[in-house]
Amino acid sequence: TGIHPRRLGIPGEDKFDRKGVTSCTVCDGPLFKGKTTATIGSGNAALESALMMGGIAKEVFLLSKYANTPELQNGFPKGDRILIDKVQELKNVTIIHEANTLEITGKMSAEGLRYKIKQGEEKILAVQGVMVHIGMIPNSSFATMLNKNPLGEIIADKFQHTDMPGIFVAGDVTDIPHKQIAIAAGQGVVAALE
Repeated sequence: TGIHPRRLGIPGEDKFDRKGVTSCTVCDGPLFKGKTTATIGSGNAALESALMMGGIAKEVFLLSKYANTPELQNGFPKGDRILIDKVQELKNVTIIHEANTLEITGKMSAEGLRYKIKQGEEKILAVQGVMVHIGMIPNSSFATMLNKNPLGEIIADKFQHTDMPGIFVAGDVTDIPHKQIAIAAGQGVVAALE
């Protein structure tokens, strides 16, 4: 069943979905060549999005909800240091810390992003693309009888057994920390052999 992107739940997000708003920079990033974009998020997916867009877009804003402190890895507490350093080196990427995204604005497509900095005034960025990378949610709500972790991922042992005899699980819906097609396929093989 896999996973699906976490949503911001703000005005304009649904209205401009696939009209400037995306959760797949790899898929849609090239559509914004030479334009101004914003990436929202504080993890590796957001950092990778900003890196990719830094090579495609004219200007990139990266909005993190975290403060720019050493304890929070400069606003990216779960990010890999090498990605953080690479993003900070890009001349066309501006990092905005402690940003709370409020609304995506526009007429026919995304044209702006309204946000507020902690204890500050509201601001609007003129952007043509908004990349939302704030995490993924496992598609596990139907599995009410299976043991899950606090994130909703179905817990499996190394042989893909769940806590219910005869029920196996594989792929992104599991509690494995790495979400990759090759891993999911390997888990599927193990489950089938079991």
